[in-house]
Amino acid sequence: MISKEEENFRGMLEVLRKDQREASQFFYASIATHNLASKSKEVADALNENPLYWNTVLGSLETSFFIALNRIFDNKSRHNIQKLIAFLKANSEELLSPGALEARKMEGVRQQGGSETPAWLPKYIDSANYPDDKYFLRLERYVNKYKKIYTDNYAKIRHEVLAHNVTVRRVEVSKLYMKTNVRVVSRILSFVDAAYEYIWQMAWNGRRVSLRLHRPNRVLSKLLDGSLPSSGSVESLISEQALKVMEAICH
Repeated sequence: MISKEEENFRGMLEVLRKDQREASQFFYASIATHNLASKSKEVADALNENPLYWNTVLGSLETSFFIALNRIFDNKSRHNIQKLIAFLKANSEELLSPGALEARKMEGVRQQGGSETPAWLPKYIDSANYPDDKYFLRLERYVNKYKKIYTDNYAKIRHEVLAHNVTVRRVEVSKLYMKTNVRVVSRILSFVDAAYEYIWQMAWNGRRVSLRLHRPNRVLSKLLDGSLPSSGSVESLISEQALKVMEAICH
């Protein structure tokens, strides 16, 4: 039976994963649609034949993207990334200890039908990495950097736009969305994904992975170049499906 702290940690980390995935889905689906329409007169004409529907679809994607991004960074969000890090840091002696790593590895063994401690496990636990002050300082520094980008550019959307009625919201969100630097947004989403991996690898594998400055996702570069992304990631999958739908309505 896992502790309350372990249960809370897993829940908060899973919320971060889901919020990042949802923000990426909404963002890349919208970008794929806008980009194809700008490059294909046939697609643009097809969208313009049903403007109310497509404005509703795109407006929903754009609003949902901002809501998901807000959940990740906003101070009032119940499970934002800063709260996750603060909780993990305060409980690191329990959650990121050799005993915690061993318990998670044994949980994996049991899920595979085993019951005995594997011969390799004691040495693995002894040689694993465990967090020090630098581990958290590095993570906090990157979070603060991307939180500032969010605050300076997108936080006002929650306070000034999403509180209005649906019609005003759709118009204002679209205006703000079109002013968005898509490469910066891609970097933000890429960072959140890397932050999740940074925490997960330490907790489940005792492994310290890189947390570097994140360039725009390769999927975005391919989309903007007019090619079809193919990497198996959620960004690639949603972009591919959005492009297929857009092409299908033209035939």
